Amino acid sequence: MSNRSDYQLNTIKNEKTRSCGNCDACCTVLSISCLDKPAGVRCSHLIQNSEDQAGAGACSIYDDRPEPCAGFVCVWLRDNIGLLSEEDRPDLSGILFTASVTNF
Repeated sequence: MSNRSDYQLNTIKNEKTRSCGNCDACCTVLSISCLDKPAGVRCSHLIQNSEDQAGAGACSIYDDRPEPCAGFVCVWLRDNIGLLSEEDRPDLSGILFTASVTNF
C-alpha cells in the first residue's frame, strides 16, 4: 500500500493514471480569465457532442488551449492510489476536487 509521501510526490509530479473520458466539469466550474470565461459558465470552446473528440476533452481548441486549461489536473484525475472511486469522477459526482501546493 502506498504511503502519504508517495501520494504527495505523485501529486507534485502531476502524474495521471486515469483519463477524463466524457468529463468536462473543469470546463464549466473554473474561471479562465484569458478566455474571458467566468466560473460556473460552460466554456464556449466545448464541443456539444463529446464523442466528436473522444480523449481530447471535447474542446475545439484542445491542441492550442491556454496554459490554465492545459495545466489543470483535478484530484480525481491524478489520484493514483485509489482515494477516489470511479463514481467520484466530477461529472458523475457533481464535485470537482482541486489541490494546490504551497511553499512555505
